[in-house]
Amino acid sequence: MNRSKYFEYMDEKIHTLAHRIQTKGKLNILNLHLHSENFYLHFFNLLYGYELINLNSSAQNVEAIDLIDHKNKIIFQVSATCTKQKIESTLSKDIFTKYNSYYL
Repeated sequence: MNRSKYFEYMDEKIHTLAHRIQTKGKLNILNLHLHSENFYLHFFNLLYGYELINLNSSAQNVEAIDLIDHKNKIIFQVSATCTKQKIESTLSKDIFTKYNSYYL
């Protein structure tokens, strides 16, 4: 069946991308990080019908927020770092008081 073939193909590509993001991030080459933000923007917009926009397009390098949907009141941060410290640090940012009615 083709489903298994397509799944394996996508799994391989996503793992390769994750490895490249991690490796380039250690070298402070962040172009794939920016592409990842836009990938997730389009992915979640298609998957869930969100109206996410990349906040960096209107305000450069906003702390703790990468993608925002004002209609559905949803905020995303796209990060290559997945640690408890990173999550706690992000959630403690003052910017979230401006968006207290939004889902994180």
